[in-house]
Amino acid sequence: MYIQKIEVQNIRGITSWGEKFGEQNVRILGPNGSGKSSVIQSVEFALTGDISRLRGSGTQDIPFSQYASHVEAEPEEAWVAATFATNGSRDIEIKRWVSDPDNPTIVSPEDIDTIPDWLQKQMDAAKLGHSILDRDRLLRFVTAPEGERGDRIDELFGIEHIDKKRKSLKHAARSYEKESIKSKSKEKEQADKRFFELFPAGISTRSKAVEYINDRREEQGVHPIESLDDEITGKIEISDKISIDALQSEGTVKLLNRITDGFRDTRQQGINKYNEIDDLVSSLDDAETPEKTLNTLDLIEKGIPLLDEYDGECPLCLADWDNNEIREHLQERRAHASRVQSLKDDIDSAYEELNGILVEYTDDLAQLQSEIDDDYPAASRELETTIESANSWKDELNDGTMTNLPSVSELERVVFPDSLLEEIQQLVQIADEKPEVRSSVRNIELLAKADDRYEELRKREADLEEAKAVYDALDGVKQHFMNARSRVLNEAFNEICEKFETYYQEIHRDEEAADFSAMLEPTDTGVKFELKFYDQGHHHPGAVHSEGHRDSMGLALFLAMSDVGGDDIDILLLDDVMMSIDSGHRSNIANLLAEKVSDDYQILLTTHDKTWNRHLHLTQEFNKQVRFSKCSLEGGPLPVASLSDPWTRIDHHIEHDDVTAAAAWIRKTVEWYSRRACANLKASVPYHELEDETLSLGRLYQSALKQYESLIENGSIVDETEYGQGLYSTEDVQDELDAIQEVKEQKDRHLKLLHKNVHYNDAEAAFYTGEELKNERDVFKKAYNLLHCSDCNSWVKKGDYVYCDCTIRVKP
Repeated sequence: MYIQKIEVQNIRGITSWGEKFGEQNVRILGPNGSGKSSVIQSVEFALTGDISRLRGSGTQDIPFSQYASHVEAEPEEAWVAATFATNGSRDIEIKRWVSDPDNPTIVSPEDIDTIPDWLQKQMDAAKLGHSILDRDRLLRFVTAPEGERGDRIDELFGIEHIDKKRKSLKHAARSYEKESIKSKSKEKEQADKRFFELFPAGISTRSKAVEYINDRREEQGVHPIESLDDEITGKIEISDKISIDALQSEGTVKLLNRITDGFRDTRQQGINKYNEIDDLVSSLDDAETPEKTLNTLDLIEKGIPLLDEYDGECPLCLADWDNNEIREHLQERRAHASRVQSLKDDIDSAYEELNGILVEYTDDLAQLQSEIDDDYPAASRELETTIESANSWKDELNDGTMTNLPSVSELERVVFPDSLLEEIQQLVQIADEKPEVRSSVRNIELLAKADDRYEELRKREADLEEAKAVYDALDGVKQHFMNARSRVLNEAFNEICEKFETYYQEIHRDEEAADFSAMLEPTDTGVKFELKFYDQGHHHPGAVHSEGHRDSMGLALFLAMSDVGGDDIDILLLDDVMMSIDSGHRSNIANLLAEKVSDDYQILLTTHDKTWNRHLHLTQEFNKQVRFSKCSLEGGPLPVASLSDPWTRIDHHIEHDDVTAAAAWIRKTVEWYSRRACANLKASVPYHELEDETLSLGRLYQSALKQYESLIENGSIVDETEYGQGLYSTEDVQDELDAIQEVKEQKDRHLKLLHKNVHYNDAEAAFYTGEELKNERDVFKKAYNLLHCSDCNSWVKKGDYVYCDCTIRVKP
């Protein structure tokens, strides 16, 4: 499959542009900023409805519809129409709007309303990212550290969703272990504590608790139980279950006294731990960019041992460094990063301790609140309010950043309010004044509470076991996923490595490539990618290879990945990926693309390097060229081949009375169309008369007109052909000859005036106006209209006939 032609309106830097590609590979040449990438992005948009430059990491805040369309156009005015062709099927033209990128419209054939499978497969494959490579994506993968390379290779492979699953599973398992299991363990511990505090000191095992309970049951005249899982109050007559005041309960009073006695100490512990966190955070704030510092610690640790191997160079960027100076510099950075890491660990530990203090405190309050709720509603509401405020403060502590702590005054005021202490003290006083409860009633009350609290303990134990089972399942799923991912990726990576090595050796036919090998394998944290460097083992590509080598690695790797992962891809888009490749390898890459790659793909590539462009052209596989000279906001890219309606630009300068600019554009335009006309009409161009082997404007212009006049004058009228074009009559031929003669008679005078105004170095030129220059424009525009047909937008050509795409003039 290939793109036969494309038309672009208001996409990125393009206002209006179109081109026929046919089945050819296409070179898009022009300086930086001339609009080359906008062409590649337009093709990508036609295929995918997306532009990867606007969708990658770090672009979350870029509105797609606003920046995919030209800055002076609305999304509804921005579209790409592309005609796709394949063997054995009719060509199909689709049109896609930025305002509705996911729903391409079929323009032709009109009897087709569904995108055919062969094109849909191409579009689906292109969405995976196998078809487009720009230098940013290329270098992001090659130079990324191992922990980030998984993201980069996922971008190139288009499988970000797969690695997101890996990270999600890994994060879910860790988070569940850290948060849920620890929380459930704490809850179970608290329930266990509340159960055993019902019994006298020394009873701390379940068997001892059963013995104590059976003694109380015996006093009530009922049979003993075998375990706590039996009903603790079973067989006790309902009439014996006497309700008592909450503050007559021994367990409640014990809990109340514990809260009262420990209130001030618990509050002070919380404040002290908060202040410790605050001091640590202040120390962390003194460290410049702590996140960045911590992120580079591992890199520094790996870099220091390499200093002896890279004597006099930085192992990462290969910049020249004094070995002792860089070692001292990196050791200072390591010490600083280690200090920051130590602070971070201390902060995490202090957070956990403060959370533990608050959880135990609020659990006790919640237990007390549940036991006095019916008998003392006012105190219960005070407890409930404090619990809610404490949990809210704790959530703010855990959810906020380390440098944005909730205030300590709030900790004292809402978590440990004096009003709560006063309320609890009143409850203690009330409890002291309550009459003693008979032993039989106390036994029943203890057994009832033991029944309730053991049921709560069993529930907390079940919750913990369930949490552990969920964690085991998560961990198992994660491990199965990692194993499956490794099997699939290892198989793919092995094939990619083999192709990558072949492509790299095709590019670098030198000593380094002779024994070249690569290592590409998935790890638990990302993807490991290392290359053999002479006989020095395998190394990170950023450590030992030049920028040019890394560029060629990226290209070789992309081609290998496209071969392995893009079975349905027939189009490759390469956007300025040869920027840093040295001149010695340009020819090798051109030959690789022409001989090994172009058989499987239609390749569209951009470059600003004329030498590289020439290498591609000489392969005979990149004969189609689109060339831009520059790009403007209003006019978009300026194609050198078509000049994008140069007369509009000329008129603009004339209207602003910019004579020099208008004259220069007229001259540029005349030279351009004279060259094109000479080529299409096969005019004889007198190189042999020129000592410096250059052609002046006058010679090109004269040769084009002379050849066209000769062909028209000496050709014969065509009455009938097998083609569908219109035919010139005798009168049409004569009109054409008259027009040619008129232009020829005016050319010398107008060329002379044009040259004067281009250079602006003659006295009369200073007084020449834009209005007067319109005469020159009109003469040369008449010549252009003779040599180029505006009806079908094609050049007049010499072949079996003298013709344009819509009309045959004569037979030569």
